[in-house]
Amino acid sequence: MEEPALRAALLEQTDELTQRVAEALARASGQPADDLEPHVIATTLIWAMMAAARHWHTHGHRTPIRTEFERVLAIVQRGLG
Repeated sequence: MEEPALRAALLEQTDELTQRVAEALARASGQPADDLEPHVIATTLIWAMMAAARHWHTHGHRTPIRTEFERVLAIVQRGLG
């Protein structure tokens, strides 16, 4: 993504999505909304999904996107486990 305005808009939308996911994780786990753990988990998951989508795109959509998402979640699970 070469256009700075597009990059900035994507980052803003990603930050908003990450915040919403973190809040949902906090609610689901009974943690305070400002607790660090749900924010770290949300950030990890969102950026991992973005990495999977980028990999899928740059490799010509050779596999189903679901396969890439499953791969990236397995990588995150190994890294966090």
